[in-house]
Amino acid sequence: MSDATRGPAGQLTLRLTLPGGAAPALGHCLIGVIELEAVDGPAEANARLNLVECDLWIDVEGPAGRARIGWPWPVDSGARRVTLAPGERLVAALPLFATDSSAPALPVPGRYRLIAQYHSGPSGVLTGAPVAVTCAPGDAAASRALGHRDVLQSLLSAGTLGAASEGLAVLSRSDDDATRTLALLALGQPAETSEGAVRALAAVLPPHASPDDPRRAAALAASDDPQLRAMLTGEVIAARG
Repeated sequence: MSDATRGPAGQLTLRLTLPGGAAPALGHCLIGVIELEAVDGPAEANARLNLVECDLWIDVEGPAGRARIGWPWPVDSGARRVTLAPGERLVAALPLFATDSSAPALPVPGRYRLIAQYHSGPSGVLTGAPVAVTCAPGDAAASRALGHRDVLQSLLSAGTLGAASEGLAVLSRSDDDATRTLALLALGQPAETSEGAVRALAAVLPPHASPDDPRRAAALAASDDPQLRAMLTGEVIAARG
């Protein structure tokens, strides 16, 4: 379940969704989609809609307590703003499997709640409606791999760091598209091009934080879906039909 909350000016809504369902298995890399939409526009907005640049944050509450989903190496690419007409949206894919201290965001089976907040500009801080996630027990080897700090940082950086190789090899055989794709990217192997795979790639290669990464071109060539392409390019999506 997801919804949106208006900013003080009533011009923008923030919405977090979990494509493919909200019941990941332990050891799977959960990928979400965040949307910033103008409802009364034109609305001026902050265009830094990703975890890397620190204006967006996701709090997770669950059986392991409360933590903040984030990026271990924040990047400041400079201020960017956009004016959205009514119905226009910014959209981004988000990696929701690691905290800002490189620990698993969903470390044990159980029911979790995700809450997104965004410093959107003139409308202030927007808070999206909570999104429920039920994490089921999963493959033990994959769960151990996703609990390893070097593996988490490698998945987020799309490259192999430290002692991550063995864990990444385990995850590269996952039955989950996003998990498998992120592991293959980190190992330097060709990524897949399914919808879930492209969304996962967009989550770890946000366009303004990694503008010259050539792996984005292959994903763009493989997809004609407007939302997936917007995740890969940072472009505004036109108002719904």
